[in-house]
Amino acid sequence: MPAPHGLAGRIHCSIQLVGLAVLLAASTGCDARRTPVPVSGTITLDGRPVEGATVTFHLLDNEKDGSVVTGQTDKAGTFHLKTGNEDGAVPGEYKVVVIKNVLANSKVKIPDFPDTPEGQNQRERFVWKQFGDDQVPYRNVLPERYGDLKTTPLTCKIPSNGQVHFPLSSK
Repeated sequence: MPAPHGLAGRIHCSIQLVGLAVLLAASTGCDARRTPVPVSGTITLDGRPVEGATVTFHLLDNEKDGSVVTGQTDKAGTFHLKTGNEDGAVPGEYKVVVIKNVLANSKVKIPDFPDTPEGQNQRERFVWKQFGDDQVPYRNVLPERYGDLKTTPLTCKIPSNGQVHFPLSSK
């Protein structure tokens, strides 16, 4: 005599739950090397700290997870990397791109917008409105070779000791 529908349904559901538990356990074990580790560093140009630069790490191996690892330099040229909303970067070998964009027209004065996602959107809308669709509002003031993934000589292996330094040269 076949099992009642309720019992068969519970058995099927239990098998699915066991399968899900196995998959979660396996993925947790494999994901340990994909946990971001803290990384900070400094950017200098000809020995002087670079303020306001964007540092972007691009994973080199074939297991790209699509995450972008970035940091922004402060007055001392120091940055702290973030992967999405998490601090740090996943272990691996990276190429590093560094750019510092400034307004192409220094006569444009940007009002103070709040340091919020909405404030950032308002700032960008203001800038693009000032320059229109036919002009690029920003220009990179660092040497071009550091701002292009194809030409950058900068690389970094993570994990390192957690501190990295990239001494850029204008020559």
